[in-house]
Amino acid sequence: MEKVAGDLYRFDTTRDLGVGVTGSLNDRGTVRYAAQLGNDSGTGSETDGKMAIRFAARYDTNPGLFVEGSYWHADRPGGADREGLQVFAAYRHARGRAGFNAVRHERDAAPGVAPAVETTVVSGFGVLEVRPGRVSIFARLDRVFDPLPDGGIDYMPISTASPFTFGLFGVEYRPVPSVWLTPNLEFVRYGTPRDPTGARPANDVVVRASFHWAW
Repeated sequence: MEKVAGDLYRFDTTRDLGVGVTGSLNDRGTVRYAAQLGNDSGTGSETDGKMAIRFAARYDTNPGLFVEGSYWHADRPGGADREGLQVFAAYRHARGRAGFNAVRHERDAAPGVAPAVETTVVSGFGVLEVRPGRVSIFARLDRVFDPLPDGGIDYMPISTASPFTFGLFGVEYRPVPSVWLTPNLEFVRYGTPRDPTGARPANDVVVRASFHWAW
């Protein structure tokens, strides 16, 4: 229903053009690794000749426990390089799923252009199968301890002036296995601006109704 914190808050992209390797570290395939050298342009074409490196290690038993740690570093013009660390943990069961995500993101200063930025986010979320295969409810809560360097994505613009709390709540209904109807609500509640002379941004609320049909 929503992008993970690193993507939603534009710390890094979930897709990139580059060269990657992935594989298993044990016979059961529960421990895996991945590495990538990318152009740091997401789904777009190369723009500046700068590159990004990404590494991840994962432990996964499905159903059961999932834990992943990842690191990325991206060269940016003007010296405003970015890097981040992320931990993602979840537990999956037939009656529901719960997870936790923590991200630490840093952007170096670009002299005369932009200051250094450090951002920390913790995110918790869960899904409860009220009627397995038919009705589920879900919720997510993010705490962003620092103002964002870039704001949010296009459909959820977020002020860069204040720390904030982001929430997502909804219900998913499947009248038939191939159709999902999902009314949901997102909100952003801002805290005190980092600049004491600035005004506190107005809180945001987005109401959505999502429809998915697989055929």
